[in-house]
Amino acid sequence: MPQRRVITGRSQEPRQRFAPELRRLRLTRGRTLRQLGERLGWDWSLFGKLEKGETLGSPEVAQALDTHYETPGLLLALWELAAG
Repeated sequence: MPQRRVITGRSQEPRQRFAPELRRLRLTRGRTLRQLGERLGWDWSLFGKLEKGETLGSPEVAQALDTHYETPGLLLALWELAAG
């Protein structure tokens, strides 16, 4: 079977894909980790750990981020793949 051609240069591993996607979404909107934490009601350090890939958090956090970033189901699906 031929190898898949890499188009984006982004990781194809779900756990390694979740963290940078969170960071990209936050930076695209010009938010700091503290601002994100204040807006969503979780400690900002949780979001820092998520973006570094140190933790996956919970499905509730992924769903709250989906709502915040208006990415219906995308982050929860990435979370489920990474958790699996």
